[in-house]
Amino acid sequence: MKQQSYGRRLLLFVVVYSVGTYALAAISARTVTADNPSSLNSQAYGIRALYRFYGIYFHVERSTKDWNSVSSQTSAIVVTAPFRRSPSAGEAAHLENWIDHGGTLIYCPTIRREPLNQLPAPANNVSLQIAVDADTILVNNNSSPILKNVHTLHWQTTKRLVTYPTKFLPLVADKYGVLAAVAHVGKGKVIILADSNLVSNKNIALGDNAVFAYNLVSTSAHGGVPHILFDEYHHGVGFSTGNKTEQESFPVFLWRTAPANLKDAFAIALAILVVTTLSANCILGPREQLYQAESMNALNIVHGVAGLMKRAAADATAMELLTADLRTAVRNRFDLAPDVDVPGIVAAVQSQNSVIGQELGTLFVQLTSASAVSSPRETGMLLARLERMRRMITVD
Repeated sequence: MKQQSYGRRLLLFVVVYSVGTYALAAISARTVTADNPSSLNSQAYGIRALYRFYGIYFHVERSTKDWNSVSSQTSAIVVTAPFRRSPSAGEAAHLENWIDHGGTLIYCPTIRREPLNQLPAPANNVSLQIAVDADTILVNNNSSPILKNVHTLHWQTTKRLVTYPTKFLPLVADKYGVLAAVAHVGKGKVIILADSNLVSNKNIALGDNAVFAYNLVSTSAHGGVPHILFDEYHHGVGFSTGNKTEQESFPVFLWRTAPANLKDAFAIALAILVVTTLSANCILGPREQLYQAESMNALNIVHGVAGLMKRAAADATAMELLTADLRTAVRNRFDLAPDVDVPGIVAAVQSQNSVIGQELGTLFVQLTSASAVSSPRETGMLLARLERMRRMITVD
């Protein structure tokens, strides 16, 4: 019965642990930090408002797959750094080919640049520098369709673009540098913004920011309604459908393609498992006791009878029964012969060189001493010590 009880408790723990881990992973796989410029983030620095705004006019979707999944049906893709998953060189090559065939990439870089081969050209030729704050920017160049009806932009940023001699043309600039630039690549284009603050939840409704955001993608479809994709995969959401390389084992592939927040959830769940394993005594019940169940029942009966005799003032009988009970416990604890006498017991326990061994030896010496029962008070104290030592020996 005892083993069955342990089995049921263990099964219940495994079920609760598994359900809790799954729930933690499911919740965390669709959440982002407050400073992440993600379309799932509804706080100040997120771009969820932009996602909703685009949804009024265009077909919008969140991508939980890598760039290899971007198809010709997608008109524009919004990619905001920093990434929790770094793009691969293969993804960059696929996205570059997609742009060349007419796609529009809207990219907001970060100070911590990705390796050059992990971004599609010419986005890998752009970096950032720090200037000063600029809240309101007057836009004078309206020759580009991207700047149509855009006169004032509110952009709280200290970042400015550094464009190396490539195809980029400045779109928005102030006296400190370039804040937005465009490069035409084949049939498509790459639009770089100094950061996503311009279209963040706190700024999208200021000035002509929303008009500028609309213009970024309105011309991306060649007929029909544009289909806009928000890259959430590199923010750590969703799984990849990328192919497994021949040198990569399946567990490595599964771990690499798992959402970053799912990895966090797994780490938390693993920490919980370690803590609960270390404190398994609290989960699975008390430790195994020294005696088998049938022996313990017999000893408990003896102890109960002795207790009744003690309360009936039959001290001598109680002393005899409790002493016999303690001898049995000691013989089992120290693996002594069943017929060992008291001197043998004393020598065995004292040879252990432990506190409990010394105390047991002293107690047995006292039991054989004539002064052990010199008064009722001392007899009661001795009976109490017998009971305490029996419990200590049995449990420990």
